[in-house]
Amino acid sequence: MHKLSVIIPLYNQADSIGKLLDSLTAQSIPLEIIVVNDMSADTGAEEVLKRKSAVHSIRLINNETKLYAMHSRLHGLEFAAGDYCMFADGDDDVIGTQNLEKALREVSSKQFDIGHFRVRGSDKYGKELFQDAPNTAPFGKELYGLEIFEHYFDRDYIAANLWGKLYKTDFLKKIAEKVKNLPIKRFDDKCLVSAAMLFANSYLGSTIEIYHYTPNNFWPKEKYAARILDLYTITNAMLPFMEERKCPENIKNKFLAYMKKRITVNTGQLSILLAQEIQKNPSAVYGVLEELEPFIDKETLMQALLLANVENANKIIKNYEHIKELPHV
Repeated sequence: MHKLSVIIPLYNQADSIGKLLDSLTAQSIPLEIIVVNDMSADTGAEEVLKRKSAVHSIRLINNETKLYAMHSRLHGLEFAAGDYCMFADGDDDVIGTQNLEKALREVSSKQFDIGHFRVRGSDKYGKELFQDAPNTAPFGKELYGLEIFEHYFDRDYIAANLWGKLYKTDFLKKIAEKVKNLPIKRFDDKCLVSAAMLFANSYLGSTIEIYHYTPNNFWPKEKYAARILDLYTITNAMLPFMEERKCPENIKNKFLAYMKKRITVNTGQLSILLAQEIQKNPSAVYGVLEELEPFIDKETLMQALLLANVENANKIIKNYEHIKELPHV
């Protein structure tokens, strides 16, 4: 039986999925590799099928409808049979050939619910960007109970990435049941990791480096819009979870302060992108708004119009009075 399952959501990454799979099949322990193809339009699925392995189990699951990243990951998790599991993205890879074996040995030594390991970041040209960036580095050595969730929010930017961590599979499947009905598309990392950190009873922070991340520095305005809605969804979902876990007020306040800051940052970034687009073509303002109407809220819309120095911003807003007002955090 494979002790470690690796779950990979795949969408139009034919040019990079091979590198990730090759780095996994080079590992010194046999792995269960589960690739969930989310209706890709390229040849990524073919690249997966090319890499049959006598040592590693490679399974390709093709979604019949588009699930997006979070629900593709949860779909893959359903099939995971290893004692522990981890997530990887199709444009990244894992480091070395023995690192996952060392990480698995360390996290399973005391049956930790979560093992948190080091990550290296570089751009697509191989230039190193960071080692142990604040949003990837472990935040403790051994933590237990609610102190895990409390220390998770000690930093300005939390370690909310799914990759770089090993999770006890049975434990994470219970977390999946709690979040499986949430309409999250873009911020699955913060949703799954925050819920896992809240309900975990044991956490290990390690110096072993296991994951190589290649950041994507270009995000379209639609992604920022979806992220804002996801942040509100996560906040509203986590509040009853914290009640269930009997979190004290100081921990709840840490969580709410962090989420409010991330909503503000993403709203500002979306407003800037909208303003830039409107400034290039002021007559296109209505087309831009109609495109984003499923995602945007009145506050973000007004910020964008003011930043773009659009004439009659209040009049435009009145034409969109039906746009929702998002709940305050």
